[in-house]
Amino acid sequence: MLQRFKTLSGFKKLIVSSGIVGILGFLALQIFPAGRFASSLERHENPPITRSIVWTSSEAEAIARKACYDCHSNETKWPWYSKIAPMSWLVTWDVNNGRAALNFSEYDPSHMDDDDFREHVYEDMPPPQYLPMHPEAKLTDAEREILIAAFMATLNEDEGRDREDEHDDDNGRNRDDDHKDDDDDNHDRH
Repeated sequence: MLQRFKTLSGFKKLIVSSGIVGILGFLALQIFPAGRFASSLERHENPPITRSIVWTSSEAEAIARKACYDCHSNETKWPWYSKIAPMSWLVTWDVNNGRAALNFSEYDPSHMDDDDFREHVYEDMPPPQYLPMHPEAKLTDAEREILIAAFMATLNEDEGRDREDEHDDDNGRNRDDDHKDDDDDNHDRH
């Protein structure tokens, strides 16, 4: 083999050498995961779901699951290429950043902004690099509106519940205790 290499012209030697270096470099990338060197590329497979969003619309939930959940939840479906560097770095980067921005599995309405959500859904979600391998995630304008409307309704519902909880906490008891006291008063009168 070495004898055959020596007989190649300069340009062909360059191509063969580059190919060998490329293959060895590719193999070396597989041995050293990027998370060891860059914390932003550290993969967190699928952490537990701590508080999942409760969608007001099953249609919106289906849209979110097909277009958003791979990057914005702890229910990521890691495709085969997500284990092969350098694609694994891009996928991990996208998932980590997506979860940090909005995670439907660690839903906290106090950290949500409906205007920001609307803007991202229309301007850059799903990201262009996601669509070639996931064409089903491409959203129509109608799907975007369904998703936004349901997210806002869910957010408003949760904010209403949070205000009720805060009101109950401010009074030092909840409505069930109030009804119990009423029952006790009625019982004492008889």
